[in-house]
Amino acid sequence: MENIIYNERKKRIEEFFNDKNYKPMKYKEIANILQVPKEDRADFKKILSDLQVEGKIIVDNKGRYKLGSEDLIKGTFVGNQKGFGFVVVEGEDEDIFIGADNIAGAVNKDIVLVKLLPLFEQTGRRKEGKIVSIVERGNDENRWIYKM
Repeated sequence: MENIIYNERKKRIEEFFNDKNYKPMKYKEIANILQVPKEDRADFKKILSDLQVEGKIIVDNKGRYKLGSEDLIKGTFVGNQKGFGFVVVEGEDEDIFIGADNIAGAVNKDIVLVKLLPLFEQTGRRKEGKIVSIVERGNDENRWIYKM
């Protein structure tokens, strides 16, 4: 896809998400509303993926696309065998603690978006957060496969 066309489409899709009447929807619903032709679906998916990586949109655990938030922090999840983990943020000295209830299915080395918990919800001295979206899966070697 040409850079000019890509940027124009991306801008239109961003405007769609920023509309005050936008309600979270799944991929197919968005593609249908925006009347994306089947032959352009791969490019459309790439634009959505790029917007997600930039933190402008997120995908919830039901597969619905939502508008991102400026207070989201992008980092790498480091899991612990006990169920909790930490998010390491590039350029930051301190990592963010993620309790077992807030990992949202993330596994070791996933790139995630984190929302910091309000101070009154935090239990320790370090920052605590909640994973709101998995931007990119980490190493496939870390996946457990259940075999019969």
